[in-house]
Amino acid sequence: MKRRVWQWFFFTVLVCSLALAALFFYEHRVIDFFDSLLSPWRDLCAAVTPEEWQVQGNILLGLVWIFSGVLVYSAAMGMACVLLLVLVEKLCKRISGKNVTGEVSR
Repeated sequence: MKRRVWQWFFFTVLVCSLALAALFFYEHRVIDFFDSLLSPWRDLCAAVTPEEWQVQGNILLGLVWIFSGVLVYSAAMGMACVLLLVLVEKLCKRISGKNVTGEVSR
């Protein structure tokens, strides 16, 4: 269990770092992609945030929404990577077990 948590943490940090680096280095090309990807997150943040804070020009609030969205999506992608890794390990064990028993019985 502890190993899976560390794998999840590793994948989350990796995806988050790559996403933020892409946002920093390729801002003009990535911003359209992030805009469509994070639109449900922005809607949730807008529903939770008090309306007095949502004034035009509140750059800090917008940056918090972007970074928290990237972090949440990275955590979800990290969890998906760990689950995929678990499924592949189980499949490899099942396949290798069948091959070993098949070779021994011949």
